[in-house]
Amino acid sequence: MTGSNRVMGRRRAGVLLHLGSLEGGLGASGRSFIDWLAQAGFTVWQMLPAGPTGMDGSPYFVRSDAAGNPDFIDPAEPAPVGGPEYHAFCAANADWLPDHACFEILSAVHRGAPWWQWAPEYRDRDPATLAGVRDLHALDIKAVCEQQFQFAWQWQRLLEYAHSRGVCLFGDLPFYVAPDSAEVWSERAQFQLDATGHALAVAGVPPDYFSELGQLWGNTLYDWDAMRQDNFRFWRARLRWQLARVDLLRLDHFRAMAAHWAVPAGSPDARAGRWAPTPGRELLTQLASQFGELPLVAEDLGVIT
Repeated sequence: MTGSNRVMGRRRAGVLLHLGSLEGGLGASGRSFIDWLAQAGFTVWQMLPAGPTGMDGSPYFVRSDAAGNPDFIDPAEPAPVGGPEYHAFCAANADWLPDHACFEILSAVHRGAPWWQWAPEYRDRDPATLAGVRDLHALDIKAVCEQQFQFAWQWQRLLEYAHSRGVCLFGDLPFYVAPDSAEVWSERAQFQLDATGHALAVAGVPPDYFSELGQLWGNTLYDWDAMRQDNFRFWRARLRWQLARVDLLRLDHFRAMAAHWAVPAGSPDARAGRWAPTPGRELLTQLASQFGELPLVAEDLGVIT
């Protein structure tokens, strides 16, 4: 791998291993794997997306971009919950953490039903209703926040340890989030949804030699016109969350930066879809204006600069 990025500026070799392959991957087992990489001469650890997953367990169908999967936490290495670091974490992540915690609690209260099936006052985020939820479930919400702090605290120490051994962390960002996710629930204006929260169109790919029906992924599509209006605020936040964790980031399904396959909601397969344009050049320009040279890699390992 070569390129102008500080990570890609020289030839490197690495290993792809998902954190889920390690028990408590953010703790001792993760450091042990880093030791193995360094001893073997590897300088890159590539992993799959690390967000919390739904019932299907797919890391490409995450319930939150910003949150971490608590299954990767090493319980043997507790973080200093309740101290200054915890309060600083909550303050620094106030743009997503309260919504994520509330979403997880409401999902549990509704026995895992997707958010668009909740009662309208929960589905539509009535302010008085959500205030009541935060009061009634204050301890449960605090537990979710503490869990996310634990994830972030262990991740940061794993990142520092990797750097001390000359190893770079190579993350992965799905192009889409899952329909039943904290982001879609809390950022409805950014997605193609009807008044009740149901998707108007969903993601997939067209038929090809491998699948005559195409692939119907089911992710809610972005409302790109709405995203233009606020200079792609949602995507700039996505990258900020991810680039705080890794040295290099792979963007899954980079093809959708040029055009995306839009399938009408309710279609039995992907054949009814059509290519719709994506303002990818505008988006990348906005990202570059905020982050400078982007440490991004497309699916084919082409470096984005």
